[in-house]
Amino acid sequence: MIELYKAEGRRFGRWAFGLAVLHLAVLFFLDRASPGIRDSADAAKLAGFGYGLGGAIFGFYQSASYARLNHWIALLHRPLAPWRIMAAIAGAGATLLLAAVLIPLLGFTAEISLQAGRVVDARHWLLALAGGVMGLVGFGIGSYLALAPRRYGWTALVAAGLLIATSPGTGGAALLLPLLMIAALTLLLIGAFRPDRSLPPSNPALLALTAAVAAFSLYFLLLTGVAITCQLGLAAIGRNPMIDTPPPGGLVEAWRAGSNELLDAALAANAAPDVIRAELRGVDAFQLPVALDELPARGALTNVGSIAFIDPRRGIEWTYSHDGNAFMGLRLKDRRSAGELRPDGGFESPPLLLGDGSMIAGGSLYRLDPRSGTLERRLRLPPGEAIVARPVPVEPAVAVLSDRALYFVDPNGLESGRSSGGRIAVRLPGPIGDLGRLDLARLPDRAIVSFFFRGDIIEGPSRAWQSVVSVAPDGTVTRLAERPLGPDHPDALRFCAYWLSPAIRAIAGAAEGIGSGSARTLRRAPVEVPRGIWIAAGLLSLGAAAATALLAVRRRLGPREIAAWTLAALAFGIPMLGAFWVVRRVHA
Repeated sequence: MIELYKAEGRRFGRWAFGLAVLHLAVLFFLDRASPGIRDSADAAKLAGFGYGLGGAIFGFYQSASYARLNHWIALLHRPLAPWRIMAAIAGAGATLLLAAVLIPLLGFTAEISLQAGRVVDARHWLLALAGGVMGLVGFGIGSYLALAPRRYGWTALVAAGLLIATSPGTGGAALLLPLLMIAALTLLLIGAFRPDRSLPPSNPALLALTAAVAAFSLYFLLLTGVAITCQLGLAAIGRNPMIDTPPPGGLVEAWRAGSNELLDAALAANAAPDVIRAELRGVDAFQLPVALDELPARGALTNVGSIAFIDPRRGIEWTYSHDGNAFMGLRLKDRRSAGELRPDGGFESPPLLLGDGSMIAGGSLYRLDPRSGTLERRLRLPPGEAIVARPVPVEPAVAVLSDRALYFVDPNGLESGRSSGGRIAVRLPGPIGDLGRLDLARLPDRAIVSFFFRGDIIEGPSRAWQSVVSVAPDGTVTRLAERPLGPDHPDALRFCAYWLSPAIRAIAGAAEGIGSGSARTLRRAPVEVPRGIWIAAGLLSLGAAAATALLAVRRRLGPREIAAWTLAALAFGIPMLGAFWVVRRVHA
């Protein structure tokens, strides 16, 4: 086993060394050409994709070179167990790939840490480790594609891609999901590494893992297929609200409406006084920004926005350090350290820069004082609240959206830092995570605010509704209107994730939350699933179990295996039936 490992290392050693040198040269070139690219989230994601793609190409090439019939027979006719042969070959390839990716990244990070004024936190070292981990994930996927039967080898690629794309992991915990994927891919490779590669694994545990990965991938492919089919079918009969004229009083119509139209429709539906509607026709309503898609989190491997700004009066560049929870200064004139910059009491969370020396961090708004060069807190919300959108001037106030309320703050108070007494709070009538649109109209004696709540997507399962309130100068909030916005798509499309396989949907939701760490999640309202959808899900699971049992009998499986596949199809529904079809297609 050791000799096979060494031979495989000698086979690709020179290529790995050349790739490592080229990798290191590219890193230093990019840093010299664009020094801020290291802190760019888009650059980090692109690099992660590149490492994964490179690992997949290498893994596929290495395994495919042995997958040819004569080479495969010669490889397995050794005095070693198949899993030991796999460990030697794949282990050597993974070692060389990890060295070619990780050593240059660690060396590059170490060199940056020695430069004066360059901020290197623990998260930058973890980001380097993440590059190596992504390369190993790609290597496992490529190897499995080359060795597993073609009818289901692709499922590992689909499952891994979906999990990585939807993972909100932060800090060191962000590596947990990729590491679990590497462990799963290793087990999949062990199951595929057998004399007859057209057969599924003979080990029951490895067979169960192979079927689970196939069912998980088929679930999302079926979701996509159902959505596309429904949308095309609705378009064919002229009832697709996204293309044709949407029904009145529905979600699509409200979403496309202008601010004045949206306010007038809600007031008209609730028989509001004509005086208010007449006053609204004389003003121009406008939209306010809703919650950002992502907020800075402590120790996050990538940045939401820029983490550096320049104090032009003093010629200092300030870069935020997660480890120090402060801005580290660099004098532009002589490239020497200028100390640290932090507000009294420190930051509640990593700041998000807004420009002009302003920034938000947790529930506070800070601004750089040009005269003293210090950070002054201009606004502080009640404990437990966080600012989730950029403050916007709405004469004669400034609108500040938190995860619990919309505040109208006196701009004079913001300048003086005494804004606690000059602000009006309008509590959100629904969860901030469902707030899709926020509209405002300024009248001479009051402000009219419209809250539009919906889910992530228009054809999704979340309930959509609108609430309109009136805000008086003394802070009195009066509800003027509230109306539900009827769904424009059939329930079969809106709840397809539920009736297709409730169990896999729950597992996918749990997997997406792995490694979320300190990331702030915006609260959402629970989805109310109609009873008919649950009945349909149960009937489809029963049908899938019956079809699986029938196919298993026709394929002459043993009684225990028939029972196991039938119970799996009953628990996971149609995707597991599809997994059985592609995995156990060969007669036993």
